[in-house]
Amino acid sequence: NAVKIEDVLDYTSGVSRQNNFAGMWDNFSIRGFAGNENTGMSLLKNGFADNRGYNAPRDTANIESIEFLKGPSGSLYGNSEPGGTINIVTKEPKFTSEHSIKTDVGSYDFYRMALDSTAPINDNLAYRLNVATEKKGSFRDHIESQRYVVAPSLLYAISDDTFVSYMGEFIEQKAPFDRGIALIDGKNVMNPKNFLGNPDDGDVTLKNQTHQLKLEHYFSDSWSSRMGVAYKNNSLKGFGSEFSPSTEVTTSSQNLLRTRYRDYSSDDIQFQADLQNVTDIKDVTNTLLFGVETYRFEQDSILYTNKDTVRVDNIRSNPTYTVLKTGLGSLTTDKYEEQKGVALFVQDEVAYKDFRFLTGLRYDEVRMDNVNHLDSSSVKQNDYAVSPRVGITYLIDDMWSVYTTSGTSFRPNTGVDI
Repeated sequence: NAVKIEDVLDYTSGVSRQNNFAGMWDNFSIRGFAGNENTGMSLLKNGFADNRGYNAPRDTANIESIEFLKGPSGSLYGNSEPGGTINIVTKEPKFTSEHSIKTDVGSYDFYRMALDSTAPINDNLAYRLNVATEKKGSFRDHIESQRYVVAPSLLYAISDDTFVSYMGEFIEQKAPFDRGIALIDGKNVMNPKNFLGNPDDGDVTLKNQTHQLKLEHYFSDSWSSRMGVAYKNNSLKGFGSEFSPSTEVTTSSQNLLRTRYRDYSSDDIQFQADLQNVTDIKDVTNTLLFGVETYRFEQDSILYTNKDTVRVDNIRSNPTYTVLKTGLGSLTTDKYEEQKGVALFVQDEVAYKDFRFLTGLRYDEVRMDNVNHLDSSSVKQNDYAVSPRVGITYLIDDMWSVYTTSGTSFRPNTGVDI
């Protein structure tokens, strides 16, 4: 009954929740490495990077499985932290008809309905459609959220050896901005249901649309190739009132909030291609993989701040809210960021009886341009990294194995904060 990936990750060893920015996105650490404080941990969707920009919490309506590549093992497939990489695998169309509707009802006025439909259109073309709608309240006062998911996909068999697939995903989430519970004199003496914001701010709206197109071809039993392109557009807009980080919260009636208006948008386009060879020579199976990847990511960040806009009285038990000022306030952030990256990778795995020997190498080159429109300043940065990887595994039986591995990973830092 998982409806968001956080429902799954809570049960995975080495994965811990981090600041999710008032529930606006997914953020976890893997083996203690939390990744970027704004966009979260390294995360892939069908092998494409899925963590750049501001993403609404991922929904499970169209997720088939979630893969965990712990340690730097995931570095071969993209920029990642040393803790590891998460890859989301979405549901694929089937050439058999399957249809289901699922409804969920829960506490705090939780209502959800999900549709999963797949069937062949003809002998060579199949579709799948996942749709979900969700509305829920919260144990927190004044908090009610809505979520909509539409995920169409197509699979076209050009021949017995060549396949083209498309995956689309549209997510919209609307929810008030809720930073959580404040401490008074260093202690949590508040009722946890108390909302410390402005109920009249309305919702913060996140919209994500993703398009992935892949071509897969099998030249022979030994050689195969894949290539694909992905495009993702994200946006986050809305008002949110909160205490400034340096505010000392008291029990008096002089607790003042600041109101911020955020308007963030991004475009991310990426291309991947790889070539794989599997060769069997007596007791040895050799799997060789070559690949290339390139991407361009652009993001605009606009932030207005209006100070001392709301006074919160009776904060400890039953807060009341008095609006002192309205409007956008001052423009405090107006930034543009562009990232361009290219990577080459190669990996070889040798399987001999119960042993597996692995070597891999990835080369990344990244160029970042950041422009601050407030003072007309700009910062450019070029960086590169070589990430090697080696490992040995011994399969004791079908259930147990022992391994040793060593590797490095690389992920560039963004130049934009929130």
